[in-house]
Amino acid sequence: MRNIMVKNKKIWIIAIILALIIPELILAFFYYAAATQDKFKNIDKSNFYRSPDGEIYAAIAHSGRYLLKGADKDSFRVLNLPHHYYYSNVAADKNNVYCSTKILQGLDPKSTHLLGNGYLTDGKTSYFCSPKGEKQPGFNEFVAVMKSVANLFIKSYEDSSYFYKNVRVGSVNLEPIFDTGFAKDGSTLYYMGEKLDADPKGLQFIKTLNGQKSDYFTDGRSVFLDGVKLDVSYTEEMREIATDPYQETRYLFEPKTGAIFANGHKFSEQAMPFTPIFNEGDSYIFWPIFVGKDGVYFWDKSKPGLEKISNFKPKGKIYRFYSDLFADDESIYFLQNSEEWQHSRHGRQVSARLVGLYRLTSKAALRQVGLVKGGEYGTVFADDKKSYFVSSYYDRFYAKDGIYEIADLRAVEILTRPPHFQGKELEAKDIYEMIKTGALVPASGEEVAISRIEVEKPTIILYITFGIAFIVAVIFGVTKARSAKRDYI
Repeated sequence: MRNIMVKNKKIWIIAIILALIIPELILAFFYYAAATQDKFKNIDKSNFYRSPDGEIYAAIAHSGRYLLKGADKDSFRVLNLPHHYYYSNVAADKNNVYCSTKILQGLDPKSTHLLGNGYLTDGKTSYFCSPKGEKQPGFNEFVAVMKSVANLFIKSYEDSSYFYKNVRVGSVNLEPIFDTGFAKDGSTLYYMGEKLDADPKGLQFIKTLNGQKSDYFTDGRSVFLDGVKLDVSYTEEMREIATDPYQETRYLFEPKTGAIFANGHKFSEQAMPFTPIFNEGDSYIFWPIFVGKDGVYFWDKSKPGLEKISNFKPKGKIYRFYSDLFADDESIYFLQNSEEWQHSRHGRQVSARLVGLYRLTSKAALRQVGLVKGGEYGTVFADDKKSYFVSSYYDRFYAKDGIYEIADLRAVEILTRPPHFQGKELEAKDIYEMIKTGALVPASGEEVAISRIEVEKPTIILYITFGIAFIVAVIFGVTKARSAKRDYI
C-alpha cells in the first residue's frame, strides 16, 4: 500500500512539473507562430499563402496553413475562374498541379484549367477537387486539435484531420451543371468525381421546410444524399425537416408513406408511418422524436441508430396543433429539453442531454387567450387551471424553452396587450425579465416519452489545450492592439 502511495505521489509531482513547464513553452512558441502567421500574404484570393520568406502554404479547413512541399515559388499560380465565388484550392507551378496540399498526378501544369463545380482538365486527364474540407474517417475532436498544434510546432508536419477530396475522372468531355460537384458527359452524370446513376436533366435539390435547398437531391425519380441512392422514390411533398442545433443530423420526411431518413439511414419500415415531432423556426430542441405506429422513437446519433423509447400510441392522428404544441383527439403535447449535470474534479459539466414528449392538458379544455405582439412573439393559451405562453421567439441564453406556464397572471395582461399600447411596445427584453423573475416558468406535464444521449466527456488534456489556446488568443490580441496603437502614434 505504501509503495502505491509513493508511486502515486511521484506521478503527481511529475504531472505538476509538466503542468508548469509545458504551458510556458507552448505559450512562447504560439506567440512566435501567431506573429509569423500574421505576416503571410494571400495569393489571388485563394486558399494559398506566401510566407515572408516566399514559401507556399495551403490553408486546410479548421487546421491552419500547411507547407506545400516542393512547390516552386517563382512559377506558382492559382487556378481560378473569372467569376469564382469561393476561394480556389487549386494551383499549379512548373512541375505539378495541386488540390490543396495534394499533387494531382498526370496533369500538365501548362495546359490545366478549371471547368467549374470543382472539375479541372488539361485536355487529356480530368480531376475533381472538392472546394469543401471534409473530416477524415474516424474523426476525433481532440486529435484534430493536437494535429493543428503539431502543425504550428513542426514546419514539415503534414497530417490533418480534414482533407479535400480529389478524384481522377474518366472523361475529358466534362460539362459542369447544376451545382458544385456535378458535371456530365452526354447522358453520364458525375457527382464529386464519381459516376452517378441518375438523369442529369432532372436534377433538383429537395427543399427544407422554409424553402431552402437541402443536401438531399433528386433527378425526379430517385433520391440521393452524398452520392448514395436512398430506398425511396421522389415525391414533391418530400422535405428535409428538423435540422438539429448542432447541424449533425439531416432528416428527410416523405409524408405520403411516412418514411424517415436520418443522414441517409432509413427508419424501420415495420414502424411506419412515422409522424415527426419537432419545433418550428430556430432549432432549440436538441433533436426531434418520431411517433410510429407501435410507439415513439428517436435517432440516437451517438451510436448511430434508431431507438424506441415508449409504447405510447396517440388517440387518433397526432399533428401540429399550433406552433410547438401538438395534439391528438384527446390531449395537447409539447417537447422539452433537459440536461443532466455532474460534478467532477474538472468542475460541473453536462453529462447527458434529454428530449421529452409531455402531455400538457386536455385538448377540449385549451383555448386561445390572445396573441403576443400580434403573434410575432407567440400566443397565450389557457385551460381550466393554468395559463400558458407558447413562444415563437427563442434565445439560447434567456428564452431557451418553447412553452411556458404563466405563474404570475399579471403577465397575461402584459403579453396580450395590443401593439403600441399606451405608446409602449412589448420587447423581447420584457419577456426575458418575466422569465428571470419567475412570472414565466418552463411548462411541466405528464411524461409520455423521454430520449437521452450521453455527452462525451472531455479529457484533462483537452481542458489544458483549450485553456492554453484561450490564453494565447488574449496575449496575441493585446499585443496586436498595442502594435496598432504604436503605429497610430
